Amino acid sequence: MFRMCTPAGVRAMSRLGGGASRHLGGPPSRAVRPLPYRESHHRRRAAIRDALDLLIVADLLDIAAAVLAVVFVRALTRMQRLKAAAPPLASTELLLKQLDAGRM
Repeated sequence: MFRMCTPAGVRAMSRLGGGASRHLGGPPSRAVRPLPYRESHHRRRAAIRDALDLLIVADLLDIAAAVLAVVFVRALTRMQRLKAAAPPLASTELLLKQLDAGRM
């Protein structure tokens, strides 16, 4: 029974035809009855098409993330330049000392 689960056993069962699974007492499986060429060919083409669709979506997401990263870095750089070019802010320490707001 264990030998039939190996790839060589499955190939041997597929060469024997549909009677091999009935001899083992189980229902016929896909390994015993291979798909017709057209059906398996269309399934393979559909699987390849699905994989390519996923690759395209992943690439588009990568491109969108790169564009957003560039926009973010440019905005951050612009804000830093604006802050660096602005005059220094007045300190509130002098105002507090003048008003003597720190004492009760």
